[in-house]
This record gives sequence, C-alpha cells and structure tokens, in this order.
Amino acid sequence: MVESVNLKIHPLHLYRRTFIDSTIHRFNDNFNQLHDIIQPPTRGTSVLEPSQNFLS
Repeated sequence: MVESVNLKIHPLHLYRRTFIDSTIHRFNDNFNQLHDIIQPPTRGTSVLEPSQNFLS
C-alpha cells in the first residue's frame, strides 16, 4: 500500500522539481540580462568595494 502511494507521488514530485528549477533558472537568466542592461558588468567590483571598506 505504501509502496504504491510512493510510486504515484514520486514522478509528480520529480516533474514539479524540474519544472520549478527550470522556471527559476529562466528567471535568473532574464534578471541577469536585465541587470547587465541597467548596470554594466562592473557590478562585481561595485559589490566587492563596500564589503572591503566595511571589513577594513
């Protein structure tokens, strides 16, 4: 009884995980492109500078 329930839930769970992961990756790609348009790739240094100043 328990095994049959697990077999029914498992494929759906895998499908939901892959679907959610793909939508998250797609959103991250779109966000990164938007971020590059708003603020050019120098964002790595701009992110690091405040933390370095804060630590020092």
